[in-house]
Amino acid sequence: PAAPIVLACDDGVLSVANPRESGAQMGDAVGGAPVVEVANVPTATLSLSKEVLPAEGGSGLTDDQRNQAFTFDVAVTVPEACALPERLAVSVASDGGEPEETEVAVAADSTDPARGTFGLGLSHGQTATVSGLPVGTEVEVTEGDAPGYQAVDKVLEGVVESDGCALGFTNTAVWPDLSIEKSQSATGDPDSFTDGPIAVVEGQTVTYRLTVTNGGDDAARGVTVTDAVPQAPVEPAGADGPALAYVDGSARVVDGAGEASYDDGTKTVTWVLGDVPAGESRTVEFQVTVPWVGEATEWENVGVARYANNPHGPDAELPTDPVRVGTDL
Repeated sequence: PAAPIVLACDDGVLSVANPRESGAQMGDAVGGAPVVEVANVPTATLSLSKEVLPAEGGSGLTDDQRNQAFTFDVAVTVPEACALPERLAVSVASDGGEPEETEVAVAADSTDPARGTFGLGLSHGQTATVSGLPVGTEVEVTEGDAPGYQAVDKVLEGVVESDGCALGFTNTAVWPDLSIEKSQSATGDPDSFTDGPIAVVEGQTVTYRLTVTNGGDDAARGVTVTDAVPQAPVEPAGADGPALAYVDGSARVVDGAGEASYDDGTKTVTWVLGDVPAGESRTVEFQVTVPWVGEATEWENVGVARYANNPHGPDAELPTDPVRVGTDL
C-alpha cells in the first residue's frame, strides 16, 4: 500500500512530504524541503449591487424596468502564489426576498494563470455576494449594454480586502422622445412645403409630408405612422363629401428606412419605420388630388405616430397638428 502522507503546518504554511523519501514517521514534524507548500491565504467576498433610477420626469419604475436583467463581466486577478479558484459560490439577494444560492465557473485566462473571468446577472434591488476570493484579489467589473438605460459607470474596479469588496452599479432609465410634424405643398417643390393653409383648385395634386424625430436618449422602437385621407370636408360643416382622392403608388419613405402601404378599404396610408435611434428622423409622404366642388370647401388632415416603447403605452397616439387645404382660402 502507498505510504501515508505526513503533514505539518508552520506559520500558515502547510507542508506535505512522503515519509519514504524523508524518513519521517507519522506525527513527526517534516524537516527539510517539503514536497509541496500551500500558503494558507484567507478569503473574503465580492459584493455587486444594482440600482435603477426612473427616467427624468418619470414618476417611478415600471415593472419591466424593475425586472430588467443587467449583465456583468467580472475579471479577477489573484495574488502571487494563490491558485485561481475553478468555481465560486454566489448568493443573490433581492429586496425583501430570500437569497438564492448558486455557483459560477471561473474561466482561466490562457496567457495569465492568475487571471480569470465569470459572468453575473442582476436586476434592480439585487445584490450578488461572491465568496472564496483570496484577500488581495484585484477585481474589474464591466456592465453590458442595456438599451433604454444609461449607466453612471460602465466599469468599476476594486481589491478584495479582509472585510470584502463592494461595488455598486447605478443606471438611469431613459426614454425616447418622439415628435411628428406635418406639412403640405400644392406644387411638390421642396421649398414650398408649409404647415399653413394652402389654396387649391379642382384636379390639383397636394403632397402631404410627415417627419418623425426622436429627440430623446433612447431609440424609439417599432415606429409606425398612419394618415387617413380626408373623406369629408370640414367646411362646409356636416358635408358628406366630396373626398380627396389618394394617388396610387404615391406613399413612400423619403428619408430613412421603412415600408409604405395604402388600404383602400379604410382610406389610410401606413408607414412601418422600425426603430428610430436617438437624434434621428424619418420623413414620409403621399399625394391626393382635389375633386370638383361647387362651393368653397376645406379639408383637414392629421397624421398619427405610434411606437412600442412610448412611456404612455404602445397604443398611445402622437398626432400632428392639423393642416388644411381649400378651394377658397
